[in-house]
Amino acid sequence: MGNVNLARVTVGGLETSICEAGTGQAIMMIHGATYNHRLWIKQIRAVSSVGEVYALDLPGHGASSRFPADRIISIKSYADHVHEVLRALGRSSTVLIGHSMGGAISIMYAMDHPSEVESLILVGTGAKLGVSPAIFQALSSNYENGITSAMAQLSFSDKTDKRIIEEGAGEMLKCPQDIALADFRACNEFDARASISEIRVPTLVIVGEEDKLTPVKWSEFLHNNIGNSRIRIIKAAGHMVMVEKPSELNACIISFLRKSSNGV
Repeated sequence: MGNVNLARVTVGGLETSICEAGTGQAIMMIHGATYNHRLWIKQIRAVSSVGEVYALDLPGHGASSRFPADRIISIKSYADHVHEVLRALGRSSTVLIGHSMGGAISIMYAMDHPSEVESLILVGTGAKLGVSPAIFQALSSNYENGITSAMAQLSFSDKTDKRIIEEGAGEMLKCPQDIALADFRACNEFDARASISEIRVPTLVIVGEEDKLTPVKWSEFLHNNIGNSRIRIIKAAGHMVMVEKPSELNACIISFLRKSSNGV
């Protein structure tokens, strides 16, 4: 495993912050709504044992600049941006690992650029990401309370250590309110159910057994409709499996990538 470095890439006039580690096959990690690359902090170094990991901050998140005001935030616009970033990095093929909204972005990318995706790892996501009106209401009326109470309650298993939940809420609060709401609108508008079977690359679907935001049945739909897929359900975990059960998630990811690279 190599050193972890922070870099910045400029594409389309936007500065994108990226955490990099390792060498070999490109592995792009894409975070979900309200988050940033630190979502993957317990995966970056571990997964760099099997390739070169890039964990980016999407536009308007973390240390990355925002989209211009005239560019609509959508799953498609995020997927196009990730594609531009990978091209700027000199990568014409990649493994995509996406969580929640990041999973939707990965699905869109794989459908738009099927020859450039080696494999997919979809964590806590779905072919459709319907968002409850209660979430929009909670984040619109009192953003801090909406994150620390509503989102924190929905994002984690009841068995998860309170300190992990507090740290997660703290990372989410770093996201500006307007970006968070735009993220959830983008999720709510995403629907790939009719075309998800077009994905042919090896795919690993992972979900926490107690995920309230993207329930297990959503991952089962992905598994049942993506031909070359496997599913792993992680016990005693909610939506944030990467921080709730990092060792189990890392083992699943690394095992899948090693088998995929060997054609198993």
